[in-house]
Amino acid sequence: MHKLDIVNVTLTTMGLDPIVSLDDANSNIVKFVNVIYPFDKKFCLALHNWNFAQFRKKLNQLAENEQSDKWQYAYGEPSDILKIVSLRDSLDNFVDYEEMGNVIYANKNPVYLTYIADVSENYFTEYFVEVLKYKLACDLSVSVLRDFNAYKNFYELYQITLKTARGLDSARGKVNKRYNTLWLEGL
Repeated sequence: MHKLDIVNVTLTTMGLDPIVSLDDANSNIVKFVNVIYPFDKKFCLALHNWNFAQFRKKLNQLAENEQSDKWQYAYGEPSDILKIVSLRDSLDNFVDYEEMGNVIYANKNPVYLTYIADVSENYFTEYFVEVLKYKLACDLSVSVLRDFNAYKNFYELYQITLKTARGLDSARGKVNKRYNTLWLEGL
């Protein structure tokens, strides 16, 4: 799905006409969308450890370590990072760390970062699009419609959709290890 598609689904949900382009400088709706969309997208991506937006990367050690009194190593963050999910060593053990600015400090080397990235719309799942749609509808209902009742209604839908989407995403792509040993033993 493309950004324009997501915007048009949102506008249609709000009872507004779809737009043809996000480049129309004469349209107030387009002006608001172009300001609000990038913030809402990043905000919604950071709300949950979405499977589609998770990446794992070996971090590169930096030459300078401004926190050497507390941490042995300093690592640069990926440019597309929105939030850290975990930091692990080469044996897949969790590593204690501290994040300051765009630097991650740790006492292990090498380290592997699992993080939520600012991914393009091509990665979005349908349920994430629903979350983003209602978040956009909330913000656009205030800025475009100037209707606080609409905001409250969209916010309620946003909360419900977010809860459902988190559940769907959490169940997706995970190994299901349900062992009932009492049942297996016939007790």
